[in-house]
Amino acid sequence: MDSGATGVIILIWTLLVVAAVLKYTRAKEKRKKKTNQYRNKNQKQPEYIQYIYPPNIYPQYINPQYQQYPVQQNIVSPNIFPYHKKELLTKNEYYFYKKINQIANEKGLQVLTKIRLADLIDVNQGLTKQEWNVYFSKIKSKHIDFAIADSNMNIITLIELNDSSHERIDRIERDNFVANALRTAGYNFLMTEGSSEQVETYLNNILSYKS
Repeated sequence: MDSGATGVIILIWTLLVVAAVLKYTRAKEKRKKKTNQYRNKNQKQPEYIQYIYPPNIYPQYINPQYQQYPVQQNIVSPNIFPYHKKELLTKNEYYFYKKINQIANEKGLQVLTKIRLADLIDVNQGLTKQEWNVYFSKIKSKHIDFAIADSNMNIITLIELNDSSHERIDRIERDNFVANALRTAGYNFLMTEGSSEQVETYLNNILSYKS
C-alpha cells in the first residue's frame, strides 16, 4: 500500500474518532442538562403549598398577590393524597365540651381535646427494647377525650366521655387499661357518661385539695 492510500485511511479514522468524541460529548452535555432541569423542577416548592400556610407565617412560600388565606379544594389528585376533612368532635362530645368548657372558664382553666395517650405518659426506663415496644404499642394509638389544664398547661384532670360503645368487652378492657395507666402515672382521671355536675364536683375536690 502506497503512502497516499495510508494517509487517506489515517484521515478517515481520525475523522471517525473526532466524530465519535463530538457525539459522546454532546450526549454527555445533553444528559447533564436534562439532569439539572429535573433537579431544578423537583426543588421548586409545590404550588399547593401557598394554600397550606398563612402568609404571615411562611411568607417565602406565598405569592404576594394572596392577601388572605384562601380555601382551595382538589388541589392535588385524590389518588396521591386520599384524605378528606372530618370533625374533631362528635355531636355528643361537642355538646359535653360546651358544658365543661364553661365550668373550666369560670375557674380560670381551659379544656383541651383529643390528647394522644403517648403525649401524656411514657414507658419506664430499664426495660429491654422488646418490652419497651410492647408497652409503648399499648398507648401509641389511644387518646383521651378531654383534659382540663391551667394557664401553664399543667393538667388538672383528664376526662373520658363514655357512650354505648364503651359497654363492649373490648372497650371495657381498653378503658380499664387507660384508667390504671393514667392513675399510676399520677393523673387525676374521671370517666363520665356526660354529667357536667359530676365534672364540676370532681374538679372542685381536686382544686380544694391543691389549695
